Amino acid sequence: GKGFDRVKGDQMGMLATVMNAIAISEGLKSNGIKSVALAASGVSNFCETFSQAKADKYLKEGYVVVFGGGTGSPFFTTDTTAALRACEIKADILLKATQVDGVYSADPRKDANAVRYDEIRYDEVLAQRLQVMDSTATSLAMDNSLPVIVFALAQPENIVRVLSGEAIGGPDGQGLDEPILTSYAAQIASVVRSGVQVAIVIGGGNIFRGLAGTQQGFDRVRGDPMGMLA
Repeated sequence: GKGFDRVKGDQMGMLATVMNAIAISEGLKSNGIKSVALAASGVSNFCETFSQAKADKYLKEGYVVVFGGGTGSPFFTTDTTAALRACEIKADILLKATQVDGVYSADPRKDANAVRYDEIRYDEVLAQRLQVMDSTATSLAMDNSLPVIVFALAQPENIVRVLSGEAIGGPDGQGLDEPILTSYAAQIASVVRSGVQVAIVIGGGNIFRGLAGTQQGFDRVRGDPMGMLA
C-alpha cells in the first residue's frame, strides 16, 4: 500500500529534531546562554552524541541542554524521549507543551462536553486512554514518579512552547521561522538567568513527522532517520 515504511519515516523525523535542536541551541547562544545540542547515537553527525554522563556534566556547568534525535530508535515518540531524558537527568518535573490547556477527557476542540482534569493519576490516563501523552511516555513517568505539567501552546508566553517543532515553524507550521525562534530563545534565556536549570527535548513536526510519512508511502524505519537529519 501507499505510505512510507514506518521505520524510515521515524528516522526522517528524528533527523528533523536534530535540526531543531541545533537551531534552538544556537539561538540560546546568541542570547549569551551556554547551550549544547546532544543527539541520540546514530543521528549525531552534526552535534555531540548523548550520554547521561555528558548531559549531567553540561547541566552542572550551567548549560542548557537541548536533546535531539529522539531515542535513536523508531516507534518511540518525542513524548517518550522527553520522559526518558527527564528520568536520565533526574529532572524535578517534565513540562509538556500541547494544543490544549491541560488534560481533558476528550479533545475539547472537538467535544464541547470534554472535562478538564486539574489533576489525574497516571493509571487513570492509561485506563481512559487519554491522549495527553503516548502510553509509553505515561508509563515511564508513572514508574519513575516523574511529575508532568501540561501547558497550552496557544499561550504565547509559555516558554515550553519550544518543545514542539511546530512552535518554531513558519506561518503554515513548516520550516523554521527565525523571528519566532529568536523570541523563544530570548524567553528561555530569561528563565535561565533567573537560576532555573533547563533541558529541552524538541520535536521535528515542522520539518517531518515520521508517522504521517507512513501514510504517504514512506517506510517507517527509513523515514525516521530522514527526519532526524532534516
